[in-house]
Amino acid sequence: MKCNPLLVICCLATMIISYSCNKAAPGDTPVLPKPDAKEKRTINIALGGDIKTSESVLPGGRRLHNYVLARTLRDSTIYAIDVRTNGGQPYAAGLFNSPENISIELPTQNTFNIKAAAFRRGTGLGVWYTWWNGGQFFPGTFNRNLDNTISYDASDWDFLQNLSNIPLFLEDTIQPTYAFFPEVDGYANQTAVFVDSSKQVTLPLKRIAFGIRFKATNFTGGRLIVAYQNSMQTKAFTPEDIDNSLRIYTADEFLVRDDITYFERILFVLRWERPDGTVMNLGEKEIYPPRRNHMITVNVSMPTSINTVNNGLNITFTDTDWTTNETINL
Repeated sequence: MKCNPLLVICCLATMIISYSCNKAAPGDTPVLPKPDAKEKRTINIALGGDIKTSESVLPGGRRLHNYVLARTLRDSTIYAIDVRTNGGQPYAAGLFNSPENISIELPTQNTFNIKAAAFRRGTGLGVWYTWWNGGQFFPGTFNRNLDNTISYDASDWDFLQNLSNIPLFLEDTIQPTYAFFPEVDGYANQTAVFVDSSKQVTLPLKRIAFGIRFKATNFTGGRLIVAYQNSMQTKAFTPEDIDNSLRIYTADEFLVRDDITYFERILFVLRWERPDGTVMNLGEKEIYPPRRNHMITVNVSMPTSINTVNNGLNITFTDTDWTTNETINL
């Protein structure tokens, strides 16, 4: 049987053109293959661990300029879910105000990395948000609306990747403040999940925070001012409220280890604002960040009179384990 030479030439030309069209051009970014979506399974996410939850009714109501509403919402706990493919590509994400009924639909026989985080207001003024598209919008670390749903159009590679520098509210303003150690009570964890016949993933969240508090002897009047020399906010205490001086700070690195190896130096200057309004510099110190779930107590011996200020300020540190079994109401 003889072959038609013209037919052979046409077939070879077709194969060459097809190969040229399918071959990626030099410099093109390769497109990562999407997980096989032939069969999907709904996975329920159960959050637990250091954070314990109980349902509570939000107090307050709506008033002029949403002031009461805003303060109420700042007290709410924010839950964030980040789902990525085994290659790290964003697959799904969502923000929630309740840990109940969080579920994700994932294609079977694929591995996904799931990160979950929760943020309580703690001792700060709350995670900063604005209003957009009819709901709360959290910029910065989250960059999405809190709508209590999982979105499958996730494309933000930075979502939930840096739990430091979370934008927070300033006192009585709608402007954010940023700090390397944000004053918010953070919890987080992550795990790899192979999607098979399982219907639930239990992800215990661990506290990724440390505490700093102040104690002062011979402190009978005025204010003790703690002026941090980094991005942390200045604090001031009186004899009446210094027993409540504990401040809680989140550190991103606690997600992967219990000790901080990369940090912004915590330098502070202590000043005493006397009852007559005069301000005296008492001294300065540096705090090295404690371990995860630990609290540093700064013990200060105040001068007994103006004549003893220059005799040196006695400041000591006490590092204590902060682990507690207290139920946290969210």
